[in-house]
Amino acid sequence: MAQVNFDERSLRVIGKGNKELVKYAPDWAFAKLQAWLAFRREHLKEGEQDDSFLFNRIRRGSHITRERITKHAIYYIARQRGDQVGVKIMPHDFRRSFITRVIEEHDLSIAQKLAHHTNIQTTASYDVRDDNERRRAVDRFDL
Repeated sequence: MAQVNFDERSLRVIGKGNKELVKYAPDWAFAKLQAWLAFRREHLKEGEQDDSFLFNRIRRGSHITRERITKHAIYYIARQRGDQVGVKIMPHDFRRSFITRVIEEHDLSIAQKLAHHTNIQTTASYDVRDDNERRRAVDRFDL
């Protein structure tokens, strides 16, 4: 399992290129993660628990399996949630939205570090703000 540090609100995960990365998350996400891990412990029998991953595959009828969740399942869940609100959503959209919000609320450098991008141009390419946002930024500029 990714090493979870609830005190620091961090996860150690293996990322692209087999690099070990430290990821941070807000309090509310760690509260949900704690609830999930408790739920998983309660619903998996002794010997069925596998701590080499965080999220298990859940079959119809809410049956938690010993298998890890698949990329296809994550895509399906994102698409299903998007359909519920009438928006087309892909899993990578969450990453793009997160990076855009970090750029808006902090700066490009912080976003680059959180995204673990080597090249800041890669991070900049995730910025999905539109022309209207750029116009508003110019309108707020005053000498």
